[in-house]
Amino acid sequence: AVLELVLRDLGFAVERRHGHVWTDPERRDDGFLNHLVLVVSGLRTVDNPGGEWWPDVGLGEGFFEPLPVVAGEHVDGPLRFEISDVTPDGWSFRNDLSGTFAGLEVTRDATDPFVVLESHATLSTPPDGVFTKILVVQRRTAHSADTLRGCVLARVDAAGRHVTELTTYDEWRGGIRALGVSLDTVEDADLRALFERTLAAHEQWVAAGRP
Repeated sequence: AVLELVLRDLGFAVERRHGHVWTDPERRDDGFLNHLVLVVSGLRTVDNPGGEWWPDVGLGEGFFEPLPVVAGEHVDGPLRFEISDVTPDGWSFRNDLSGTFAGLEVTRDATDPFVVLESHATLSTPPDGVFTKILVVQRRTAHSADTLRGCVLARVDAAGRHVTELTTYDEWRGGIRALGVSLDTVEDADLRALFERTLAAHEQWVAAGRP
């Protein structure tokens, strides 16, 4: 992970942990590695006497500031998270109610390169890989959480949740760029083809009652 390398270069003590993101309660304990969790240790404060912190740039709609690995509710801008069942071996994380996943289980299960590559292949190989089924662009700031999922742009901020449907190519492309993604090296024909596939899937979703 790039973040891990940067933190180590800056002199922080960093450890990898096994993360399992889940939405359906029956999948909570299936143990599949779908998220690498980093723990930075040795930074004790009055509120975090254990000195372990969880920085994360991969959850997208997750937290902006590193979370202390301390049981309880954690407020981060407009979002609220909960950490529970903290042990030396891991903890449970509950996402904000506005999020698209329910929680994440952190353990000391294997995170060696072979396991990581195997999990990445499962997640990223069409047609079943979950990372290949729908376009998702996410950005967290101190004051908001933005997610473009397919053709639906959602923002959560202090005023609540706001949803906009981007169903023209110019709107959709503009939405991606507004979230900070450079499209300068992407051929227009390729981007238009992606939009057409994304719009078709969106229209099928709407026709099915937006399940």
